[in-house]
Amino acid sequence: MLSQLLNLRIGNDGLELPISVTNPIVDIITWPWPKLILTERFVFLATETAMYRLDGSWARTLVFNHSAGSSWDVVDFGSYVLFNNAVETYHIDVDTLLWAEVDYNIIPQVNSVCDFNGQLFGGGVTSSWYSLDERYAIWGNIGDLTFTTDTKLEAGNADMRIGRILKCLRSPTGVIFYGEDGIAMLVPSGKSAAFSYVAIASFGISNKNLAAGDAEQICISDDHKLWLIKDGKILELGYEEHLSNLTLSDVIITHDVKLNEFHISDGVKSYVFTVFGLYECSKCYTGLILIDTTYYGCYNNVGIDNNVYVGSDVLDFNIVAIKNYEFVELGIETDGNVFSRVKLFYNNGNDIRYSPWIAINKSGYGYLGIAANKAIMEFKIVDATELNFTYFTIGIKLTDNSIQNQQQTIADRSWNGGQINR
Repeated sequence: MLSQLLNLRIGNDGLELPISVTNPIVDIITWPWPKLILTERFVFLATETAMYRLDGSWARTLVFNHSAGSSWDVVDFGSYVLFNNAVETYHIDVDTLLWAEVDYNIIPQVNSVCDFNGQLFGGGVTSSWYSLDERYAIWGNIGDLTFTTDTKLEAGNADMRIGRILKCLRSPTGVIFYGEDGIAMLVPSGKSAAFSYVAIASFGISNKNLAAGDAEQICISDDHKLWLIKDGKILELGYEEHLSNLTLSDVIITHDVKLNEFHISDGVKSYVFTVFGLYECSKCYTGLILIDTTYYGCYNNVGIDNNVYVGSDVLDFNIVAIKNYEFVELGIETDGNVFSRVKLFYNNGNDIRYSPWIAINKSGYGYLGIAANKAIMEFKIVDATELNFTYFTIGIKLTDNSIQNQQQTIADRSWNGGQINR
């Protein structure tokens, strides 16, 4: 099994280079700003206190100034867009580009908003609204920017019993609410304003940016564990040994809808979660958008370099003895330069040493000639623009001079996620 991976994503057929992202904004990152936001009609740039519209050459036009708040929730109904940062809420008419702060007597200030089948939902009421507070979920009339209950009998509210609500996200079957003390879901029951309540978890999140997704959603709990929510059920993924490197109060989770990947960053460290596992990335994204086939985003480059690093689990062949690690053979196709080294364990692991990096030839073969009881194989790929890595084979020589091979197939999805000492 592999356990160390940097700047290399796990694909269907093996290890591949991450997506290429263009940063069109020259602003210095003051985490987590600025951030690109894509709607049906326009691209916006959010800074800490201003919202801009961007044209085709990325030139900006100020739309509105605002108070500093959390990351923006954006509800796009086509002809109008709602922006909410948990402190203020703005409405933009995309035909006229006229904007205004909402009337909080019609749309109360909430911590988070989303839409579900054309119906506006909010979570965590913070303004004066019928004696409701941050424990409440609210929903409006279908197709209207209003939460006021009227003769349509479509708007309503409910205490979600999960403490202070920080985030709401739509899923294919309902709306999931993330609170400080739990996670719960509202599912339409077939009547206009009636929803069934589904409890999902008895723990919550500590800030609204610790949950993201749609059909599949992830969140990070206070113990730094990663969780997956799908079809109203929650699954513990773990990875706390890696996510504990993050400062949760600074974390932004960005969901790549096309690839269904989640970029988890705190401005200092960055990981990417895919259906195959977790890997480390040298770029911390404030957000990602996809226009045609090109990804754009603002990011901090926090890596020592942009090289690719891969590491195996400890290899000992189930033989308690000194072994000669003779050669390594890689199933790799790349235009980059490939190197390998061995992390060596002696004296029951108390003495750890590294061999020099050796070049792997174009046939994927490299000579090691190193003796140790246990070892970890590490690989470095430099200046690669194309890469597919499917397996590696290690050959060892035993005391009777026989050779044994051990092959690790990367495409079998047996991946842990991890870090590597460069």
